[in-house]
Amino acid sequence: AKLKGREDCIVYPSGYSANLGCISALTSRHDLVFTDAINHMSIQDGCKLAGAQRKIYDHSLTSLEKSLAKYADHPGGKLIVTDGVFSMHGDIVDLPRLMKLAERYGARVLVDDAHATGVLGKTGSGTAEHFNMKGQVDLELGTMSKALSGLGGFVCADGEVVEYLRFYSNSYVFAATIPAAVAAGVIASIDVMLREPERLTKLWDNIYYFRTLLLNAGFDLEHSDSAIIPVVVGDDAKTLLFGRAVRARGLFCQTVVFPGVSVGDARLRISVTSEHTREDLDEAYAILVAA
Repeated sequence: AKLKGREDCIVYPSGYSANLGCISALTSRHDLVFTDAINHMSIQDGCKLAGAQRKIYDHSLTSLEKSLAKYADHPGGKLIVTDGVFSMHGDIVDLPRLMKLAERYGARVLVDDAHATGVLGKTGSGTAEHFNMKGQVDLELGTMSKALSGLGGFVCADGEVVEYLRFYSNSYVFAATIPAAVAAGVIASIDVMLREPERLTKLWDNIYYFRTLLLNAGFDLEHSDSAIIPVVVGDDAKTLLFGRAVRARGLFCQTVVFPGVSVGDARLRISVTSEHTREDLDEAYAILVAA
């Protein structure tokens, strides 16, 4: 909660269960949930579990605005749910514009910061801090299994909202919590992150360096602006062959085909860290070019 600048925080067994439990607890069949078409599947499943009326908008805020305008007179609640950093594409949501739309149409906002926590913002707080909007988002959700190198999920919000979730979020109430040793490891990770800001500086140096190498070589990185760098191939079969080729040369990266992404949008998904050296990145680049 302190990292996010919020009053309170609730911890779940995983990021998936956090989305599932939070969305289903806070919405019902009378409410509308506006969700980006490429949001994480846990968000989509949370909407289904709640029975809320799910309104999927194309991956653009222009599409979201059209959907909000269409249902401007809806008598129930409205919740906009978005990834902060989109997990398979690496782009960052335009949070200031999204928040203005939410205010205009009377909607609450939930940001899934799974891939933003520990990466975006001056201290690594996430998407809100990245846009100088720390503490202004209704609900900030995330996972401790990415930059924090642990296990578990969390939701940070106002104290009353978190207290409500402790009683009505089934994936919290009826599930075991994370082990104490794991919690201690996550706390230590946050302490290191705040105590050694040079790690975040090095991460972004690595991101810019590696992304520039790949762009200059003609790779399609879409609109990635984070530690997630997709190398878009398109065809599933070609992507699988490409993935095998780079792994055979000693480079580990994820091969993502349908249903992880849309048909015809297959890619390799590379994650850059602060611990990579320039030699590591140069070698990875050489392998991708050679494969």
